[in-house]
Amino acid sequence: KVNGIIKSGLPHGEWIEWKFKPSAYSSGKIASVGRYSNGKKDGTWYFYHRNYDSVKAVQQYSKGKKHGEWITWSSGLKPTPTTWGVYVNGRKEGKGGTKTAVYRVE
Repeated sequence: KVNGIIKSGLPHGEWIEWKFKPSAYSSGKIASVGRYSNGKKDGTWYFYHRNYDSVKAVQQYSKGKKHGEWITWSSGLKPTPTTWGVYVNGRKEGKGGTKTAVYRVE
């Protein structure tokens, strides 16, 4: 389920994707929140763990392409970054890493 605007047949503006739709009995659970511009992801997107206890990932887009920092966190009481990296126009750039290793893309 989603909350958002369709403009000329394409997602546009603020967008919320639900794990299940909110109702009179439940507030629902958000799966992700972000923005579309003419059908393409644009700006910062937030993705949530299944139980909505914390942010699972933060991803940045520009005109539908990965662009900027991407970070993923573990779930639980003390979330820690598990992976990270930087993208420029859809390509991984520079230094990135995982919980156990740091890598560099040349």
